[in-house]
Amino acid sequence: MIRLLSPHSALLRAVALVAALPVAALAAGDTGSPTAIGVGVAEFEHEGYRHAGIRYGADGVAAAARGLVERELGNHARVALIERSRLADLLEEISFQQSGVTTPEGAAEIGVGHNVQLLVFGQVARRTPMHRTRGGHYRLALRVVDVATGRVLRAEEMAVPHEGPAFERVVRVVAKRLIALALAGLPADDILVPASAFSMGSTRYPEEGPVHVVNLGTFRIDRTEVSRGTFFAWLESHGRPAIFPEEPDLPATQVSWHDASAYCGWVGKRLPTEAEWERAARGPSGRTYPWGASAPSPHTALYAAGGHISVFGLPAGASQEGILQLSGNVAEWVVDWYDPGYYSRSPETNPRGPDEGDFKVVRGGGFSSTADELSTSARGFHNAVRGADHIGFRCAASVPSKR
Repeated sequence: MIRLLSPHSALLRAVALVAALPVAALAAGDTGSPTAIGVGVAEFEHEGYRHAGIRYGADGVAAAARGLVERELGNHARVALIERSRLADLLEEISFQQSGVTTPEGAAEIGVGHNVQLLVFGQVARRTPMHRTRGGHYRLALRVVDVATGRVLRAEEMAVPHEGPAFERVVRVVAKRLIALALAGLPADDILVPASAFSMGSTRYPEEGPVHVVNLGTFRIDRTEVSRGTFFAWLESHGRPAIFPEEPDLPATQVSWHDASAYCGWVGKRLPTEAEWERAARGPSGRTYPWGASAPSPHTALYAAGGHISVFGLPAGASQEGILQLSGNVAEWVVDWYDPGYYSRSPETNPRGPDEGDFKVVRGGGFSSTADELSTSARGFHNAVRGADHIGFRCAASVPSKR
């Protein structure tokens, strides 16, 4: 096992400098995308190996690994990769501030405009000559730091082959795991839905009626469904046996209602109520589908298909307020017990469903649903103790009213 940033490491000193910079100076600005997080990849350290008077270096491998990590992070839908020149400027400015030359007023401005929220540091160490080892010839260690707090969100270490497709494959897998689990440690991107009244239900089927007016308080709801990568972080934190998913951006499925509710509680939220879900899907104008009145298409929703897509996909199908995939891909657990006649006696303000029942409500339709099941009024149900491949979830939170 190698030391990830030794006590005298220049990279470790950079981490400390980042942590010492005023939080206001490093607060992220608008990266051009509502879900994007600015991530910079610092130059990787490298540690060689000396044997029989010969030094075996690791600088080329470190440079190649950094490039692969940058490529993998740049492909992530929620990451805005920071150019190397801008990153170098940031680290230089931080070092300059720590020299004591700047005034307090000037120091508060350092870092503003760089839009860097996470920094990735890495080290490649070569421990043995090539002919002395089989398998991994190097150890790659990566660390993600939250710039605003200096907190290490995730550290990964793995043996990597010295060259070829195997080297590229292993480095990219480590990078994908690193960023997915680091993002799981940050607040989810969510949307504020203001307090409002809306018409809930439809006249299509008996269980969707009667149409009735519902008054809801202000709440927040996740822009995307919970991904497999972020759900893995919850499983790992609770000691559950789990293997990191090959496609961490696909929706978390095979999750019981109870585990979905527990996950939302873990991140300081809860499952949305059925009324909140429908209001989020309809938007302020009461849409038939999240994207409008037009029938579903492959550009707006995944349905009548054979599998899942990324939770960040199909932006053309977003709701009026920018919430993704409320219809299609996976149906979604909500708080309420299912009762086909509940709407006839539902309270007018902040309904939370019946007090008990045999099944929990699921909303939105999944990848195997028909177009008819994608309507914002469509209701489904499922056994709360069992997950399913077509059911996922997202989280919500109440927003206290201002008095």
